[in-house]
Amino acid sequence: ENAKTESDVIRVEADDPDGKNSDLRYSIHSGSKDNFVINPSTGMITVAPDDVLSIEQNGELYQIEVRVIDNGEPYQQIGSAQVTITVQDVNNKPPKFLQDSYTEYVLENEPKGHHVLTISATDPDRNADLEYDIIEPIVARDKSGTKLEN
Repeated sequence: ENAKTESDVIRVEADDPDGKNSDLRYSIHSGSKDNFVINPSTGMITVAPDDVLSIEQNGELYQIEVRVIDNGEPYQQIGSAQVTITVQDVNNKPPKFLQDSYTEYVLENEPKGHHVLTISATDPDRNADLEYDIIEPIVARDKSGTKLEN
């Protein structure tokens, strides 16, 4: 998902039994969603200059139809192959809490360990393992908004 522009992905190769392989020309016919390009001479598929390899936007699976054409005369011949590219998700998007802030009131005589509040967050990355921390300072206030001291 975070591959650099013009990174090599895979090379396709064809053989022309009645001509020179160096005369073969490769092209992407469909399925790249403009995120992959092919070198017409070498068959190397690379990440496109203006790629958007976001799984959330374009999915993880690309079924690309690659075509190859020879330089035969009087008729050129065309072959095709299906290339499957799976984009791997990376942890590149921040998690988000369901609310911007949380406020909860608790009675002062509640026992230690009393459940006060449950919060949750979501992460658009597939393999995100969320961990929660309480970050200091924690400010306690009464219902009137007055700061409480220990």
